[in-house]
Amino acid sequence: MITAKLESSFTPSNLNKETAAGFAALDQKFVQVPKETKEELFVKELKIDYSGEQDMREIKISDIFTPPAFIRNNYNNPFEDLEALDNPEPVKVVIADDVKGFFIISGQRRLEFQKSNKQKKIRAIIVGKVVCRSQIAMARALNMTRFIRSANTLELVAGLLGLYEIIIDDFGKEAFFSHGGSRKGENKGEKLSLSQYISNILGLKKSTVTALMNFGHHVGPYGLAGLGYHGDVQNLSIRTINQINAKLKADNLSKKLSEMFHSLQGAKATETERIKACGNLAHQIIIDQIAALAENDINDEEDETFEQIDLDPSDYNLPPKRDKKDSAQEAEGGSPDGDAEDRSAEKGDDENMDSNFEDEVKKTLKFLKKFKYLLPQFESALRGINQMEKTFQDKLGKELQKFNTDAENMISFIKRRITDIKLCG
Repeated sequence: MITAKLESSFTPSNLNKETAAGFAALDQKFVQVPKETKEELFVKELKIDYSGEQDMREIKISDIFTPPAFIRNNYNNPFEDLEALDNPEPVKVVIADDVKGFFIISGQRRLEFQKSNKQKKIRAIIVGKVVCRSQIAMARALNMTRFIRSANTLELVAGLLGLYEIIIDDFGKEAFFSHGGSRKGENKGEKLSLSQYISNILGLKKSTVTALMNFGHHVGPYGLAGLGYHGDVQNLSIRTINQINAKLKADNLSKKLSEMFHSLQGAKATETERIKACGNLAHQIIIDQIAALAENDINDEEDETFEQIDLDPSDYNLPPKRDKKDSAQEAEGGSPDGDAEDRSAEKGDDENMDSNFEDEVKKTLKFLKKFKYLLPQFESALRGINQMEKTFQDKLGKELQKFNTDAENMISFIKRRITDIKLCG
């Protein structure tokens, strides 16, 4: 879970002491790295040193550090797919000179799954060596955006903002914009924005990265963490995010959620309760905006999501308008020299059928598009009903069990009293 140690921070703050010590040691060594080496690392897109031979072994789970960015959201039973596996794949980790422990870059869910099963060790492949957090965070980013079981939208937003902060911490804004560089290491003096640098490495459009990061800033770290409890908004499309970003900014949502978080702290609410409250407010505002989009039929942004489908009439090959001469010549039993009135009537019928069909298709697609926006709300409500039903059944089962126990005790008591009376008589 992402919590905020500072108002602007999207990196995890709830680190255990081993992880905190590991990152502190890594940061301390990176400060001593020469400027030229840092610049070379930056131009090479923060690639990990894979020059050594990869080594697979069993390592202690307690020796593996929490990722610095792209933390998986484990709110909703995340291990169903792993429970069916007899032998999950090894996790991938990296090491650093003079740092005792391992930094995970792939397989966090497998690691958490083994922890939940009270395992002490896990199979791991040591794939390379790093000198800074930015390399670990970028490797996590590549893994979470390109491979199986990739990040959902909220995880991607939090991860990108965390990656942004880590790169700034490691290289500094001034140093970054002073040397930049292209993906191939050419034009070392070229200035790139950090979002452009990240989008180049990850292979995402800059507009996609910018939209996601803007969304994160508008919602804020508390709202983003709280939204993780709401499954219906975890995979918002880039189209939707683009359309609601301006409204979220105008509402100053991040500030409102920050004030709510701190006011609840004064009311002695737990951190989880405060995060959930912020998530509930952010969720309601976002759902209201999505419903407004469907109501107003707003659909004028280019969609840049991953595997997102948008129903738009322009995406379909509708029947073309028939040519007047062709319509006349193709009329059944007719020819160019046939009855002009018959040809005209048939031609008009054909054109009306084409026009009506196109209109019906557009109406159907418009309805389906609105339904797409409202479907997450229906799914969320259904999950809530299912949870209420399960809770009711569990409570009913406990009450019935208690009733049966009480009844058995009462029957035993009555039998004992009858026996006592008979003995006395």
